[in-house]
Amino acid sequence: VTTVQPQTVEHRVSLPGRIEAVADVRLATQRPGMVAEVLVDRGAAVRAGDKLLVLDRRLAQHMAQRAEIELADADREWSRWQELQRSGAVSSSDVDRVRMRLDLARVAREESQVGLSHSEVVAPTNGVIVERHAEVGEHLPEGCPVFRLVTMDPVKVRDHGISLVVSKP
Repeated sequence: VTTVQPQTVEHRVSLPGRIEAVADVRLATQRPGMVAEVLVDRGAAVRAGDKLLVLDRRLAQHMAQRAEIELADADREWSRWQELQRSGAVSSSDVDRVRMRLDLARVAREESQVGLSHSEVVAPTNGVIVERHAEVGEHLPEGCPVFRLVTMDPVKVRDHGISLVVSKP
């Protein structure tokens, strides 16, 4: 007679297959410009949201400042025209034109903020930089690939059409 005790039994199955990155992303610039800073190099581990590269932002910053000034001016003018409208001193079509100027100034501000954000290349996911194609001072066209980012945790294991995603324990 033997006493039964729980014990871990390890099962291993060996299958031919290929290990692939779960993500392999080529990162590119969203606007043309001169490279002001390269913040990572090949082999760097990055996290989603990390800033990787910065283009010269001076023009985008001036456009953002201009948009803020124009919005403040349009807002002041709108306030004055609202007072005139309440007293019946102006036509509604004139008020509509001033309101449209305010709306366009708000849109211009949002566009300028987007322009500023397009001055940076940011990591969309965690991973490792495996290629770098930019140097400080280099002028890049819009859509120019600057990094290749590979995510290896988890990984995909492929075998004859079967795909498995495996994470580290």
